[in-house]
Amino acid sequence: MPLAVAQAITQLPAGGVTPVAIATGDGNNAMRVIVKLDAKRPTQVPSFDQAKDTIRLQLQALALEKAAAQFTGELMKHATIQQ
Repeated sequence: MPLAVAQAITQLPAGGVTPVAIATGDGNNAMRVIVKLDAKRPTQVPSFDQAKDTIRLQLQALALEKAAAQFTGELMKHATIQQ
C-alpha cells in the first residue's frame, strides 16, 4: 500500500472518504485514488507462541531455497557442456 494512502486512511473516520484524490506514485504516470474507509478494527498482533511455528516454517523454506540455489550454482560452475 502506498504511504500516502496509508497516511490518509489513518486520518479518516469509519465511513469517511478522502476529500481529494491521492497521488500513489511520482511523476506524470502517478495514479490518483480516492479512498473510502468502510470500518476500523483494532490490530491483532499474535503472540510469539502463536506465530513461532509459522516463522519456523518460513525460515526453513527460505533456507532450503537458498541451499538449493547455492548447490545448483556450484554444479553449474563446475559443469562441462558437451555437444
